[in-house]
Amino acid sequence: MRRVLPAFLLFTAALAFAQDASDASPTSRISGTVIDSVTQQPLAGSEVTLRGPTASSGSNWKSLSVTADAEGHFTFDGLAVGRYIISAFQTGYVNMGPGRAGSRMRTANLTAPGQTLDDFTVALTPGGVISGHVTNSAGKPLNQVTVQVLRHEYISGHIDLGEVSSAQTGKSGEYHITSLSPGHYFLRFLYLDPQPQKPGSDEAYIATYYPGTTDQSQAIALTIRAGEELGAMDATLTPRHTMTVKGTVVDAVTKTLCSDSEINLIPKEGAIFPSPYHASADAKGRFEIHGVPAGEYIATAEVEGEASHATKKFGQKPVRISEANVDNLELLVARGVEVSGRIRIDGKTIVDLTQITGSIDSTETWAREYGGEIEDAHVRSDGSFIFYDVPEGSYRISFSAVPPGTYIKSSTSGGAVEDTSISVPRAQSVTALDFSLNPNAASITGAALSDEQPAPGVVVLVVPSADRRSIYHFYKRVVTDSQGKFSIAGLIPGDYKLFAFDDMRRGAMMDPDFLAEFETAGKDVTLKEGDSATIQIDVIPSD
Repeated sequence: MRRVLPAFLLFTAALAFAQDASDASPTSRISGTVIDSVTQQPLAGSEVTLRGPTASSGSNWKSLSVTADAEGHFTFDGLAVGRYIISAFQTGYVNMGPGRAGSRMRTANLTAPGQTLDDFTVALTPGGVISGHVTNSAGKPLNQVTVQVLRHEYISGHIDLGEVSSAQTGKSGEYHITSLSPGHYFLRFLYLDPQPQKPGSDEAYIATYYPGTTDQSQAIALTIRAGEELGAMDATLTPRHTMTVKGTVVDAVTKTLCSDSEINLIPKEGAIFPSPYHASADAKGRFEIHGVPAGEYIATAEVEGEASHATKKFGQKPVRISEANVDNLELLVARGVEVSGRIRIDGKTIVDLTQITGSIDSTETWAREYGGEIEDAHVRSDGSFIFYDVPEGSYRISFSAVPPGTYIKSSTSGGAVEDTSISVPRAQSVTALDFSLNPNAASITGAALSDEQPAPGVVVLVVPSADRRSIYHFYKRVVTDSQGKFSIAGLIPGDYKLFAFDDMRRGAMMDPDFLAEFETAGKDVTLKEGDSATIQIDVIPSD
């Protein structure tokens, strides 16, 4: 009997454990298929990622990844109730949503324990292809020509061409660029180190845009559809008369020559990155740049700090290059300066200003690549802030983590909300910038609908009027909750358009081509100080 009793107790404990397990909330499952959006065929081997509150992680979000099988199927088990984001990736495929970049993302909502979603489809769009040949005027293939795929985007507050992808031609002059999202693109062909064709010659190949112009404004846009290949996008490069630019880099304070500095000539009409017109100064601060066509440029010089704790020196200068060589260009450089100011609180609102962070960004299109980054400024309890090591130039200041229901405007410029721009002279600090925290920001609440049903997990985007679209802090982006509802606070008074997208990449909101495509689908709203609008909006589908 002594041996039977322990066995009985073990059986009883196991039964109790099983009963406890049966009482626990059953887990849920999401399974489905990854397919090609054009052919509707399954995509075997796709990488599928799920992010959300899995049962094992409780309320904390966790990422899980699986590989789709030979039939494109995938399964995620052991899921808790909640909203999940599912994305898929396959080489050569792109996002089919309005954002048109990256891997496809979709949302799924599990509303009850034990729920299963077994017919979940993730459709990937096959990327487009552009290919062609680059030759000289005699029909000879040109090797190692850089071919850049460009599209319009807001850069430093201006519409300009930004690079999406690139490739170099081979010995046969052929290039092949894949995985392009549907959209409108431009092609630019250039040598990153243009050199004269013959010793003593002043002719060199310069940046050329499809179908064969050196004038960016005359470039023709190419339209890529899902999975489409645009072949025979050929270009002929012709050597052009170019100039040589020589000069020196000089410390603006000590008047001494600066060695080991980097110099770039950046075209005013359409910055090129990487710059084909660049050089390094020698030990005596002298530099020489070859193959520069006539035009308007910004010349920049950057000198690394002489010790680990020393700051860089930077300088810029507008330069007009005509049909003659430049022999004595002098570029003055100086260390960055402090830019400081204060945020005061309008009214009697009690606010913890230390939660606010300030950013300062150049308003010059070329500065994103050539101006360097400036560290954010953390606002102190008295509202004061300081940016350090700011080079000369034009900037715009913005603030993040602003308390709900408030917005910040400039008082230095007479209260114009949009005008947070400043000019920083060479080697001269800028002080006493005055901003105010207004407690009467506007807000929008509402719901997004798809087929007249609540649409959870969709992106709601607030876009400012056309005259303010170059300014990032006028935009707002939120995701609807499980009931398709949204709330957007801290809006600066003015005119806006409201959109709801089933899917979009974050950076798309400042893509002018993207906005133009959906402009008529937006809902207009005008907000005054303290306004609280309630809006119902239909979702723009991703396909």
